[in-house]
Amino acid sequence: MIHIPQAVARIPLLRGVFRLVLMGYARLFKRRFVIERRMGLDLLLDRDNIIDWHLFIAGKWERPQFTELFSLAAEQLRRRKADAVFLDIGAHWGLYALAAHQSGMFSRIVAFEPDPISFAQLHANLFLNGAQNAIEPRELAATNRDRHFALEPGDEHNRGATRVIDPDRGHPATCHGVTIDSQFDFEGKLVVIKIDVESHEPEVLEGMKNLLSKNRCILQVEVWDQPSGETERRFKALSTMFTSHGIRFVRAIDADFYFVSDFPHGREVRT
Repeated sequence: MIHIPQAVARIPLLRGVFRLVLMGYARLFKRRFVIERRMGLDLLLDRDNIIDWHLFIAGKWERPQFTELFSLAAEQLRRRKADAVFLDIGAHWGLYALAAHQSGMFSRIVAFEPDPISFAQLHANLFLNGAQNAIEPRELAATNRDRHFALEPGDEHNRGATRVIDPDRGHPATCHGVTIDSQFDFEGKLVVIKIDVESHEPEVLEGMKNLLSKNRCILQVEVWDQPSGETERRFKALSTMFTSHGIRFVRAIDADFYFVSDFPHGREVRT
């Protein structure tokens, strides 16, 4: 099924009409689970999940973020050749990991996703794109020590908002958490890391201090303003921690913040 064409998407009125037509057609004639070609990938999409639905209708998701992250990686590789690794932490069903594979820049790609439903969808998308041997899926949560978590779902139509919490009687332990440093012993590599973990990013970063200190790194860290007013405080905390590793802030796109080590000369810092 086609998505909204780019030429139509630029015109608000036409975009709205086209969207309504596509939504109506999909609800009448398409099942909940569909396989569609989007962003150059064959994807199993769940129309009940907001990210999938947006991709289904609009044909893209977080395009500016993808462009920034992989442009930063390409720039670093042009300046200094290195073995490049991609870590997708909070991979959901693997869009960033698949885009990393699609780019051809990385010798190793590892996707961490603790939610079993999203992890199953991740496996399906790896299979559909012939990436099952190129991307390593790990059903683990990244954190600051070896521990177990419960999973707390977000909105029923947004599985990407599922987050890890301490287990209790109402939320029994269902997934295992590990530090990134316990999983890898990289040194001298370019490590590109996308982190989308619903407010658990301080713990994730605490658990990868060795990796950050031994490698050149590019990070895309999603920082949501939850609870209200937290973004500035958390951004300052991240910046302070990164500075100790020679990693600098580059820019922000919506809720995603970009940091780079071995900062390229002549590149302007944008806010």
